This record gives sequence, C-alpha cells and structure tokens, in this order.
Amino acid sequence: MLLATRHARAASAGFPASAGFPDGATLLVAGPEDGRLDQWATSLIPALAHGLPAAMTLRREIAGGIDGVTGCNQFEARVAPDGATVLLLPGAAALAWLAGDPRAKFDAARFVPVLAGVTPGVLLSRRPLNAAAAGPLSVAAQRPDSASLAGLLALDLLGIAVRPVYGLGGAAAESALASKAVDALLLTGPDAAARAEVLSQNGVRPVLSFGAPGNDGTLQRDPLFPAVPALRELLSGNAAEGMRYEAWRAVASAAQLEFLMVLQSPTPAALVALWRQAAAQAAPLVLPPAGSNSLHVLPCPAINRFAAPLAADTATLFELRRWMAERLNWQPA
Repeated sequence: MLLATRHARAASAGFPASAGFPDGATLLVAGPEDGRLDQWATSLIPALAHGLPAAMTLRREIAGGIDGVTGCNQFEARVAPDGATVLLLPGAAALAWLAGDPRAKFDAARFVPVLAGVTPGVLLSRRPLNAAAAGPLSVAAQRPDSASLAGLLALDLLGIAVRPVYGLGGAAAESALASKAVDALLLTGPDAAARAEVLSQNGVRPVLSFGAPGNDGTLQRDPLFPAVPALRELLSGNAAEGMRYEAWRAVASAAQLEFLMVLQSPTPAALVALWRQAAAQAAPLVLPPAGSNSLHVLPCPAINRFAAPLAADTATLFELRRWMAERLNWQPA
C-alpha cells in the first residue's frame, strides 16, 4: 500500500515512478555521528521518503566535525552536481564561510536550498536597548564568528556600544547572564523560547528579535515573542538599506539555521524540482528531537526568500569582514 501511495505521489508531482537514481541517493550529513545534525537526519530521511519515487532509496553518510565546514568542503570538492547527493549542513558552516574562515573552501553562494529548519533569534538583556545608557552593553559570545555575531552586528546597527565577552556559549552564557556577569546574550536554537522563559525568572527579558519567516519566507514578528520588536522595526533612517544591514541579514539567517539541506549548482532543474517537491511533502512530517519546540521547517518556495541573504555578494562579504576586523579584532587564522 505504501509503495502504491508513493508511486501515485511521484506521478502527481510530474515524476515517473522510475525517476531518481537507480542506485539510490545520499544524504550527506556535515557533522559527527550521533551529533545534533545527525539526529535531524534520522527524522528527515523517512519524511523525505514520502515524496521521493518509490524505487529510490536514501542513504545517510556522515562527514566532518561539529561545525560542518569539513562536510561542506567534501560536498563541493567530491560531489558531482547530478542531484544524487544532497547535503545537510548546520548554520555554523554558513557563518564560517561568511566570516572568511580559511578552512571554508566551499562557496555557499553556489548551494541550491531545498529545505531548512529555522529557529528564533532573540536578544535577551537585563538592560534596556538605549544607546544613551552608561557604559557599553556586555554581551556573551562564544567567539567572533559564532551565532553571537548576528547579535553584536544588530546592536551596532542600532548605535549601541557593546563589549563582547568571549568564551561563553550555551549553558555557560546563560549562567553568566543569570548571575549578572554579562548584560545580554543572543538565544537561538529550537528550544530558545523555553530557555528564554527560564532566564526571565532572573530579571532578564527579550528586547530584540530577528523575526520569523512567514509562509512566503518574508520576515515578520516572531509569534513566539509577539511583544518583542524585530530589528527592522527599531532601525531609523537608511540603516536598513546599507551594506552593513545586508551583512546582518546574511549572518542572522545563518544564526537562525538549525539545518539547511542543499544541492550542488548546477544540478539539472528537473532533479532540483524532484528534491524540492519531496521536501515540501516532508516538511509537516519532520519530527524534531525532544525539547525542540521552537522550529519552523521551511520548504520551497519560502526557503528561497529566507536563504537568499546567505548567498552574499563580494561587496557584502567585504563589509562584514571589514567590520569584524575593526570592531571585533577578527583575524581569521
């Protein structure tokens, strides 16, 4: 019965039951075995099977370390753009490429987005966002090219002086905020809303949101934080029109990515359509790991709009890296 259903779905999508790859296809996971991304692959593979041709098997292959850079390098260097391999990468890999990490040999602008898991991006602070407040805002940050970069750049766009406190990520950053060792931190991830609720008991509140993608991929106020303004609402004048804002959009999109599934360019259009149709059918079936209650699974066409900033042009990349060098003393090594 299941095979018959899959044959019917493939035919209705415009693909014959024999379409795809007779030797099967591969989901290349840019992360360690049993890591966070691998857990998502466990949910994605059976969900994608509902939209792929019945005779097409989907294998999982693990490649690289936790930030995904090695897996992305292998995907670009060793995988032909024939649609037989689709890459699952974390937002950290996209951030590494945007920041100019010399380990990132791949070109993220050439990746063709298929499916994304998007999480909130919300800045928590015990001080109001007031540029006139005494002293810079101390912000917990793991390192200059971590997701915290999006929060630091957002504050710079608002004209707020910041003092990054590096070496603080995850539970350590939240503990530092709760104990008043720092003033603010950026929360991302599929459990961001639950973590924000816990921190609110320590006099901390959300003051800025990156927004959430709607059904068409455009950003709107995050429904998980309806009273919290999105960055664009707080910007005045031409601040939302310049190259630095475009750089923020790129790093913010990367920071909000729990996962991104992509094809190589130039994969034939018919095979891109096959994967995107399968992803659209898979999106409502993806079961997040336990505790992941703040995730929006975004298929095409919405993903095209949300992920577009990740394909940053040369001018945007230059502005981002120049700002990181001047403001954060960032020297990729």
